[in-house]
Amino acid sequence: DITFIPTLIDKISKFTNIFKSNLPNLPYLQTAFIYILTAHFAGLPEICIKLKNLAADQLVSINIFNLDSPNSNFTLNHPFFKPFIKSLNIDINLLLELTRKMFWEFHYFDILIGTADGKTISKLSSPNKSLSSYININYPQNESIFNYNLRSNCTHLLNLSIRFNISILNHDNQDSINLNYNLVSVLITKWEMILLNYSLLNSNGIVNNSIHQSILLLQYCKIFLNRPFSYIYNLNDSLKHGVCDKINSIPYTLTSLKDPLITSFTLPMGDNDDENLNSLNSLNNHSFKLSKTWICINAANKISKTLIDIQTDNILSTTPLFACTLSLASIIHISSYIWLKNLKSDNDNDNSKEIDLLVEYLSLELNGILFFANHWSRPLRLFQNLSLAINQSSPDLIHILINENPNFKNYLLNNDILVLDNLSSDDNIEDFTPNFVHRMFDFNFIV
Repeated sequence: DITFIPTLIDKISKFTNIFKSNLPNLPYLQTAFIYILTAHFAGLPEICIKLKNLAADQLVSINIFNLDSPNSNFTLNHPFFKPFIKSLNIDINLLLELTRKMFWEFHYFDILIGTADGKTISKLSSPNKSLSSYININYPQNESIFNYNLRSNCTHLLNLSIRFNISILNHDNQDSINLNYNLVSVLITKWEMILLNYSLLNSNGIVNNSIHQSILLLQYCKIFLNRPFSYIYNLNDSLKHGVCDKINSIPYTLTSLKDPLITSFTLPMGDNDDENLNSLNSLNNHSFKLSKTWICINAANKISKTLIDIQTDNILSTTPLFACTLSLASIIHISSYIWLKNLKSDNDNDNSKEIDLLVEYLSLELNGILFFANHWSRPLRLFQNLSLAINQSSPDLIHILINENPNFKNYLLNNDILVLDNLSSDDNIEDFTPNFVHRMFDFNFIV
């Protein structure tokens, strides 16, 4: 209900003024986190981020990272617990557990928000390869309900993936890029293997949200790690082997990146007169880039498949942030659809089955987003933005999706599809792909 928004803005504004003028305490931070989530799902990103940053600053100011350290001063008399001092029978262990859970929920949300632009580092994150913190995350008695340890480590891995993305944007040296790539790749595989020991649904068919969120986080990591070196990073890149070694449209292209996981030699930086060596490098460039592309596509597929695994009746029992993850998968599938269509056009390859499967995954993701759109305005906006992106980047695809999902028309903005009726079936798809999908990654679009 859009009439709720002005009331929500007013309430958050009043609370923020109180929040800023008081010392940090547990009830205020718990309330702040509720307002942060509400603002996010209500489609108020600026208000959400402003309050989120304020809350993160307050957590850092009380040195929350030493909550469970040997020298911790978080006792019942700590100002952070002041509102509870009047309660005679309050248990300090209960307050500490509430604080830990509040922190790790905030840690998860804050790092996930950083994926919106791919370069925002949470103030609550760590640059180390392991999750180093004096805040306990082990709750073995509740692991079957929610495994904080598992999700927190997967969240930390996403933090490392974002830092890797920043190292590319900052043109860090090649050896550092290679080392970090290998490190994060190994960690992703390790945690995927650990996740195999856990079930997404319990014996009663109820979703374990910590397992679900951990699975999604690892797919985020794969996409952030591999997409810069894939064919779907820049849709204007040539798809032909012969010019792969001349692509220079991204900071670290395949001409300057040595991938220790695939090739054992450094690809040349410039032109080489040896025709055979050029051919070999071109082939390795293509194989490398193709591998990264399909890692991204398979990660997006796995995000979509969790909709099948948890079943329709359980979708709304998951976090509404699931809609944001489905949006990321949708963007990968939109990009992949364009790439495969161009590939088919250039090489006369029969990619029909792969293309049809991408369309089905995309339909599934958009329908999943609409589940949440009936309750929150942000998922509805995500759906409309994605529809507009598809319309502008691949008009034939929006036709297919609407024909197969007539319910989509009920959620589209009135002017989203106006251009479609004016397009000829002979129009080249490349005319509608001026890096539109690529640019969506630069906006606060996904989360």
